[in-house]
Amino acid sequence: MAYGSNSVILTRTGATPEDFGLGEGGYGGSYGLTYGTTTADSKLNEFVDQLRGRASDEVNRYCDRVFDHYAEHVDAFEGNGRRSIRLRNYPVTEIHSVMVGSSTLDESEYQLQRSPANPTENAGVIERKRGVWPRTRDVVITYDWGYETTPPAIDSVVEDMVVTVLNEATAERNAAGVQSESMDGHSVTWSLVDAQERLTLTEAHEKKLDRYKRVGMA
Repeated sequence: MAYGSNSVILTRTGATPEDFGLGEGGYGGSYGLTYGTTTADSKLNEFVDQLRGRASDEVNRYCDRVFDHYAEHVDAFEGNGRRSIRLRNYPVTEIHSVMVGSSTLDESEYQLQRSPANPTENAGVIERKRGVWPRTRDVVITYDWGYETTPPAIDSVVEDMVVTVLNEATAERNAAGVQSESMDGHSVTWSLVDAQERLTLTEAHEKKLDRYKRVGMA
């Protein structure tokens, strides 16, 4: 799953197919892509798509999560003798059922713990309104979790990473006097592999992402 928007990235950079030797008749092989009869704009969008995919992988790795939505996931635990229990995944968007042993709890018997600073967020902690999760009983919880819409900060970081790489590519090609690609493609100095290797998370990016890093189970 790739985050961010090609249109935002291309608007911010002003990049054109010609900037990367992707004009009609240009040779795309040096980018590791097979273009066939696609248009020049499609070639550029495919290139940006792949960069967004790699940048998104870096964000997922740093946060230890994928920013997608998952329905009816089931977690099974042994009761911990405490009022609260943490699910393996979060944020939780809906709780379908909570079973303790062979009994299904009424939804009035538990609640999802919300963040005091932001009531719309949660860390997947469910607490009993009365009593505790008994140690001698299995607890089985069915729930939905994840993000139906990618958080804006995640999109922003991915877009920043790709914009930086595209701007570097354009600057280096222009500095070398490479305005267009030769028919055999040998004048292209940037490949897809080159670009992907330059996709890095900066300290500023990491600060934006820290709030989304997965919290380990207690």
